[in-house]
Amino acid sequence: MKNPKLFVVCLGVVWFCFGKLHSQTTDYTSTAETLTTKRTLMERYEPDMVLTPKEREQLKKKRLAAIKKGRETLDTMDISQRKRRKLIKALYLKPFSNRLNRAIAATGTEEDEEY
Repeated sequence: MKNPKLFVVCLGVVWFCFGKLHSQTTDYTSTAETLTTKRTLMERYEPDMVLTPKEREQLKKKRLAAIKKGRETLDTMDISQRKRRKLIKALYLKPFSNRLNRAIAATGTEEDEEY
């Protein structure tokens, strides 16, 4: 015990090791189980707010169809490549954004009115 700094360091290492061992033996739930539990609670207390898997699949298909149609529209437009890339990026992030709607409205074709 001639060197108290060494004793303090050793004590800190032992404390750290015991903490690691304790955390390895503690049983925590995984994040996947937590997410499932949250969805289950949501279904239990607010069943109207949770969409069924079929409804979610239909919404996804509808969104992908809107993106495809918007991409076809952007490909037919006579604009610079840089602006086209920016609009395509905006299309994938927010398919119904104001920026995209303004760009499509600027062309003024009849086909774009359906979009």
